[in-house]
Amino acid sequence: MNCICRLIVSAVLVVGSGFASAQAEEANADNKLRITSDSVVAELGDDSGSWTLEGKVRLEQTDVTLTADRMTVQREDRVVIRVVADGKPVAFEQTSPYAVVAKAEQITYELASKKLILTGEVEMHQDGNELRGARIEYDVEKGELVAESSETEEVDQIEFVLEDLN
Repeated sequence: MNCICRLIVSAVLVVGSGFASAQAEEANADNKLRITSDSVVAELGDDSGSWTLEGKVRLEQTDVTLTADRMTVQREDRVVIRVVADGKPVAFEQTSPYAVVAKAEQITYELASKKLILTGEVEMHQDGNELRGARIEYDVEKGELVAESSETEEVDQIEFVLEDLN
């Protein structure tokens, strides 16, 4: 029988079913996904579904780090397929193969494709260059991005500031 449980734990409390101090580790294709938070709401005993993590939420996977006020982890067949992070702001950091720092109101991380969708007052920094817009899709492995403006927000254009080229 599945139940929805709310776990609020401290750093020393260990809870069964894959939760230790609100930390969830999921096997991914070739690395681990580690998420820490102050609290988690999850349906235990289910191989699919979602977990909602709140508080100081931090996701780490190899060279990628996301921090947010809230994350929803979506799973299918015991595999994490997507993480949706919300906050003011959500922060993203990548150290390799490209050093990138970004922030947005929401970041969706598609794990299979290693792509991020950043929305809401997006700022991205890489090697002294800066990009701002309403929406940016970013491929973590290839370092490729597509930026979009929004006709409904105050910022209706993409702003790209290049480091001094001299």
